[in-house]
Amino acid sequence: MTKTKRFEIILILVTVLSLGAGLMAGLLTSRLPVGPATQPVPVISNPLDHTPLVQELNLTTEQREQMKQIWESAKTGAIRTYTDAENLQKDRDDAILQILSEEQKAQFQRIAKDYADRYGQLQASRNKVFDQAVEKTLALLNDTQKAKYREILRTHVGPSAGSAAQKN
Repeated sequence: MTKTKRFEIILILVTVLSLGAGLMAGLLTSRLPVGPATQPVPVISNPLDHTPLVQELNLTTEQREQMKQIWESAKTGAIRTYTDAENLQKDRDDAILQILSEEQKAQFQRIAKDYADRYGQLQASRNKVFDQAVEKTLALLNDTQKAKYREILRTHVGPSAGSAAQKN
């Protein structure tokens, strides 16, 4: 096996592994809200007051607030690391493109486009499943429950909570 052939195989393998890692990172973080995690959210009552964790641990109001800050900070950090990972992947792709021939660059671009198209289809499929679940849940609820459920979706899932949650 020639050095060139071995290099091409390694390059393809690294690209496939990187694309797979990007896909997994996207799937894992796709449930995070798109907007900034620090935007103020009007809350009539603290949603943490009624969670099993709060009840099991018998948390004080101060502890609930501190826990809320801890997890909002963690969410912000997770979003930041996802953005950093996207930038790192772009930098790697740009570096790879610089060492490829024109024919290899065209092939790489086709692979990248196919990946982006397939990833978009996966996201659309995931969103459809989520929207259907929201619609089914809303059908079970009365008007007061629907309003509360929509607020929960808005505050915990974010603006991408699904088209069904946006309907009246």
